[in-house]
Amino acid sequence: MRSSVKSLPIPVAQARHNFADVLAQARNGQRIKLTRHGKNVAWVVGAADRDVLRQTATKHPRSRKK
Repeated sequence: MRSSVKSLPIPVAQARHNFADVLAQARNGQRIKLTRHGKNVAWVVGAADRDVLRQTATKHPRSRKK
């Protein structure tokens, strides 16, 4: 994973209204942190980051949830 890329926190309501923009940013490598009432609730990541996360999970089986 690219540790130099910072996540961009966006409230869920704002992401809902600008969903196409959120997806475009994720596709371009930006990690989007969705928040509700200031707390993290989900992440939107592009396909490249997802592939890296999946590879990392297969290398470290204890990190996967059962």
